Amino acid sequence: VCPQARVDCPHEQCRDGIIRKNLERHVKKCGFRSEPCEWCGKNCTANSMKDHIERCDKVEVPCIKGCGEKIQRAMMSAHIEQECVQVHRKCRFSMLGCHFEVSNINCQDVEQIGSITVLYTFIHKCIDIIQIFYIFKLGNPISQIVATSQRAQIFYIKCPIVL
Repeated sequence: VCPQARVDCPHEQCRDGIIRKNLERHVKKCGFRSEPCEWCGKNCTANSMKDHIERCDKVEVPCIKGCGEKIQRAMMSAHIEQECVQVHRKCRFSMLGCHFEVSNINCQDVEQIGSITVLYTFIHKCIDIIQIFYIFKLGNPISQIVATSQRAQIFYIKCPIVL
């Protein structure tokens, strides 16, 4: 077997004719050799690996919102919705009048404070409505209005939902 003879590369897509004595070196560097992706393990040709990595769902990329975290491309949406500190959203009690905007990182703490504030405001508005109702519709004496107001405030203080 002549070491100077031309032979075909064993990779089907490669059309290079290689001198037999250089075949081993060529096979190791051939752009059509199969390699596993270091992120997902899928086999790709060496020539297509760069394109694969640019699309691979398992590759960790910087958060698109700029929080500094590296996230697997496939998990980016979940990160933004649940974890990213750069994402701010309205408090879940906004429909009840809460004006807090919270980031995902302190969402529970702020919403806990917000829920207490909203509940307190809501109870006071209910007390105001009860007072107006008593004054204008029932004509009850002011002492009953004060007693109703005190019962509502005691409820607020003892309510297990608030604690």
